[in-house]
Amino acid sequence: MAALCVLTVVNVVDAGGAGNPDPAGSRTVARFTDAILDQLPTGAGVVELRTGGTGATWIGGGIADELEKRGVTTRVEPALGFAYGYDRVLDGEQVRQTVLPMEDADIERDGVPGGFTEISRSGGLHLFVSDH
Repeated sequence: MAALCVLTVVNVVDAGGAGNPDPAGSRTVARFTDAILDQLPTGAGVVELRTGGTGATWIGGGIADELEKRGVTTRVEPALGFAYGYDRVLDGEQVRQTVLPMEDADIERDGVPGGFTEISRSGGLHLFVSDH
């Protein structure tokens, strides 16, 4: 029992000092979240997050978390439920804005879908929105 207690204390201390595992990603999420909030249309509806590639999926998850913390309801298409949580899958809600983070490589390969406007950039990541 004593060994288990010592191991628990060591793990708690180690975890407490671990720091942020992705400081650059966190800065990107903060920048993108602020850009969305600065120009988010007023009125009813959710913010729909889409993704333009694998790396952008995880940045989008961070954006969704930050928007939710600030009182903005977010949703995704069913195919993204695995990354964003199945409780965030669109279920007939009115969408007031669609958000699309994309990486440089995905833009070069696929282009930007019509109707989207770039509102922010951080390194190789771009943030596009489309109002409804």
